[in-house]
Amino acid sequence: MLRRPIDRRDLVRAPVLTSPRPVDYFDTEFTKSEVRSSAWSDANKAEDPPIRSHRGPTDSHGMPNERKKKSMDRKLAPRAVVGRLSLYLRQLEAFQAAGQSRVSSNQIAEVLQLRDAQVRKDLAFFGQFGHPGIGYQIDDLQSAIRKALGTDGLWPIALVGLGNLGRALIRYREFERHGFRITAVFDNDPKKVGTTVADYEVLSIESLPEKVKTLGLSIAAVTVPSEVAPEVVNRLILSGIRGILNFAPVALRVPPEISVVSVDLSIQLEQLVYKVTHASGGVSYSN
Repeated sequence: MLRRPIDRRDLVRAPVLTSPRPVDYFDTEFTKSEVRSSAWSDANKAEDPPIRSHRGPTDSHGMPNERKKKSMDRKLAPRAVVGRLSLYLRQLEAFQAAGQSRVSSNQIAEVLQLRDAQVRKDLAFFGQFGHPGIGYQIDDLQSAIRKALGTDGLWPIALVGLGNLGRALIRYREFERHGFRITAVFDNDPKKVGTTVADYEVLSIESLPEKVKTLGLSIAAVTVPSEVAPEVVNRLILSGIRGILNFAPVALRVPPEISVVSVDLSIQLEQLVYKVTHASGGVSYSN
């Protein structure tokens, strides 16, 4: 059997190594990151596929390694499951505040308008909790859910932008109860830098790289105007921040390894108006 000559175009060109240079993330085209609006909306969607990294594992030649990729994906819970975990945790806190020490999957499901089988299936993704006919010990289940979410420790947060929303967030005391603490506040306004607001010294945005390193920051909340949000996010990424809670009403382009959750109250109000409008016409609109 004759084989055709090897065409040079069939050969894979070896990568060309270049000298390193500073990276501007917003000069490069990246795959659009997943942006999630709220735990409630995600929790009531149909089962989504597991959250995957856009940049999959590769072998020694830089080619996709499907075996490693599948192994990695199996460790990640579907996004809808993670959203419901937060709802379960809040409801467990409510049950505990009411004096309960034990709860059943049926009780959780009834309050959250879910199926009890769904609750059991979600929890089983992370391990074996509770006993048939006995239910779950609330303290133990809370600890297990916090460990699954990664909030069993205290996460330090950087807040960038000390406008009205930023001032409201630093005065919100519930963060720490749920595993988060605003540790540093940044702004670029010379009139604000150096002042103290709610026991926080307002730091210059120029000190961001140093503070990210010394304070061990990996998450930041962005409460700046939309026109400067991309520049601020770029600074955060270059400083070492890996997770961003974005309150600016603008779509952000970030590298695939950076996680972004956007909170836009106008979007939530638009969804609410749609539901109210359709319900008033006698049309049932479910979540």
